[in-house]
Amino acid sequence: MAMKKKPGRSKVEVGIPSTEAVFSAGNNNASGSLIANLATQNRAELAYELREIALQDIELNPDNAIFRQLDTDEDVETLANDIDRNGLMHNLVVYPRTDGKQTKYVLLSGERRYKALNYLQARGDAKWNTVKNCRVVTTPLSDNEKKVMLLSANLQVRGGFANEMIRRKAVAELVSCLQAEPYNLTAAEAKKAIKEATPINGRQIDKDLSIEKNLNEGLKDLLDRGFVLRSEAESFLRMTPEEQRIAAQMLQQLYAIAYNGPGSAAIEDEKKAIRGRFVDALRTVADTSSMQDAHEALVAAVFTVQKEMACLKETIRKVKTIPPEQPAAQVEQTEVIREVREKTAGAKAQSKITGKLSSQTSRLETMLRRKNPEKRLAEKYTHEERRQAMKELDEMIATATRLREIIAKVERSADEAQEV
Repeated sequence: MAMKKKPGRSKVEVGIPSTEAVFSAGNNNASGSLIANLATQNRAELAYELREIALQDIELNPDNAIFRQLDTDEDVETLANDIDRNGLMHNLVVYPRTDGKQTKYVLLSGERRYKALNYLQARGDAKWNTVKNCRVVTTPLSDNEKKVMLLSANLQVRGGFANEMIRRKAVAELVSCLQAEPYNLTAAEAKKAIKEATPINGRQIDKDLSIEKNLNEGLKDLLDRGFVLRSEAESFLRMTPEEQRIAAQMLQQLYAIAYNGPGSAAIEDEKKAIRGRFVDALRTVADTSSMQDAHEALVAAVFTVQKEMACLKETIRKVKTIPPEQPAAQVEQTEVIREVREKTAGAKAQSKITGKLSSQTSRLETMLRRKNPEKRLAEKYTHEERRQAMKELDEMIATATRLREIIAKVERSADEAQEV
């Protein structure tokens, strides 16, 4: 007998309102009506007027702060030169704000164009003192509607931007806004709307939302600062909240270690090496299914990173005691700096040749350090699991032995060549 599908919710066609789409929604086609209905909660359409507005009466939108980080002075200058040659090809979109008896206009779309016009004005081009054909939304909108218009327009224009932090935060905020009045979409409908209206795929949206919702705030801050990589952050999501908290605490302490004097490059390299080894250990914690094993692996990782951070701080203390009158070139050759460089070089060589073997070794050491490992192996694991472990260890030993013999042979050849 064939299985019947469980009846599901009827599909809801959704779309999110870009400013351009909203303003062209009066054409009465199906997609235009859909966007207009979502944007204005069943209003016929958004009304707007074309006005000439003094540049000084236009204001930046505080909700655009997250995207503003993408705009560089060079970008603005390039756009300004283009406007100077070809004119303003796309109108500014604004909404009015009453300030006492005066009316100000807040940007919904076109902040970079606005900055470019200010650049031209400051350069002495008075023709941009007034901006012609500004699209002024005259339909009263809630704060949430204004934010949705701004966020959706930015994501549609910059949906493929490489800055993961800005995309991630914008996607999370837009999903939240679309679940609020007057849209009242479900989370699934909101994600579908973003997927259909932007270049961002559904899997990326889910990952962005998961990081914003479930990653420890300290780890998220380090991700925003670039000290934690996106792939690492995704692996940390497999850790418990308490494990994430401890990981964040250790990584924040390591991030805070700073030194800018002579030999700082070598010390920074060692800091990166410590970070890499600790992150590898955290990945092992994240991939360990047993809570007890994960806890013991985390304890071992924390113990190791604390010891390495203490050594790094001591190295920095020693470097700082070098007399300041000693030339920088001589400082670079001091024994302290040389020790740091040799240690870093060893860590780099290990990561290039043996990959993540150090983290696997740490995991095995954790097993051996347990109280009464024989009893644990006898009680927790089956006969088949122990036999499989022995087989894997034999294969690892045989492979490692062959690789070691090859490396030793290469080293002997190198030594003989130097002697000749």
